[in-house]
Amino acid sequence: KNKEPEMIAQYISDNNITTKPNANGVYVIVDKKGNGTKVAPGKKVKMNYTGRLLDGTVFDTSVETVAQESGVFNPNRPYEPLSYTVGQMSLIKGWEEGVMGQPSGSKLTLIIPSSMGYGPQGAGNTIPPYSPLIFNIEIVEVI
Repeated sequence: KNKEPEMIAQYISDNNITTKPNANGVYVIVDKKGNGTKVAPGKKVKMNYTGRLLDGTVFDTSVETVAQESGVFNPNRPYEPLSYTVGQMSLIKGWEEGVMGQPSGSKLTLIIPSSMGYGPQGAGNTIPPYSPLIFNIEIVEVI
């Protein structure tokens, strides 16, 4: 828990990230700005994503080739954009906050502190407690 801020700072430094975090510590890095409808509460959104730990370990993805390359492929799972209604699904707070207001067609990198992710409990066997998360997200469609 106490090492998390320095782990994030080291990652930011190692990757030459100049974006500043928002008030909750979430870094929203716009890799490509889209020009479509913006993500807003109540809108239906389709997104491709890959979630990683700071060391690069992939713990989840909606992209089949990424799943195969990173050793997390599950043949019983569909690999397609995540589809949900903003504000009505139990996504982690940092994800919801990071994509809010972003237009479709955007590609983002979110760096999410554990306080806006899975916190002290972690998630299953793949995300340890107090783990900052990195998500690469492509906003495919906003309806």
